[in-house]
Amino acid sequence: MQTSLSTYHRKRDFAETPEPEGRVLRRRGNLQYVIQRHEARSLHYDFRLELDGVLKSWAVPKGPSERVGDRRLAVQVEDHPVAYAGFEGDIPPGQYGSGHVDIWDRGTWAPIGDPRAGLRDGHLKFELTGDRLNGRWVLIRLKRDTKGGKENWLLIRERPTDAAAPRKRASIRSRKVADAAKPEVAGVAISNAERVIADGGVFTAISVSEKRRSANCCVAATSAGIARVIILERRYADGSVSIGTLVKTERPSTNRRVGFAVAVVT
Repeated sequence: MQTSLSTYHRKRDFAETPEPEGRVLRRRGNLQYVIQRHEARSLHYDFRLELDGVLKSWAVPKGPSERVGDRRLAVQVEDHPVAYAGFEGDIPPGQYGSGHVDIWDRGTWAPIGDPRAGLRDGHLKFELTGDRLNGRWVLIRLKRDTKGGKENWLLIRERPTDAAAPRKRASIRSRKVADAAKPEVAGVAISNAERVIADGGVFTAISVSEKRRSANCCVAATSAGIARVIILERRYADGSVSIGTLVKTERPSTNRRVGFAVAVVT
């Protein structure tokens, strides 16, 4: 009888391997997940989600990332029995996937939306509650394989829903500049230089001491005084604009040039 575990059974000799033979189970309780560190021909992490009585499985070469937005390749492999979630040990040489297996993480998972539709459509969102991993992830299929081969997906850590929204920057366009022609430092327009000079009192000049190779960073210097904050605007040929701040790092002595780092955020 053909089941979702038929491929799993066909690849293994259970007289030789300690892996569980298993069977398709009925749904009971919370859905579990497990991540197993697998030292096979090449080290990888097996990511498994319980669904419809089996473990839907992906091989993740670099393992899951906890950094929001990180993308990790996940190659879908055959379904495994739910009993495999507890498997640790050595798969003997000559057997499929031979090598050492350890449980790296385990816990429960909750699909966001219909998980079957997510698997079918190639966009499965879910939340993990485990010993190591907690939060939201998504599996996105790269391309549907119509020939029955292994399918490549991306496993991506998503931003928590309760994360504070990023603070909105005040638009530089909303600031009134006394002079319509903005002074520039190495092609970077200083949008509120007049206001800063007025506030600083003794801020007398800005000159460029070095221009770094990075398009998003330059170094300027002052000949005297204290600069508070200068908002910088860089306009590129494609019409995009980068906003940054020029902040003094130390008080200069007489006739001494002091560097200022420009951190630009697009």
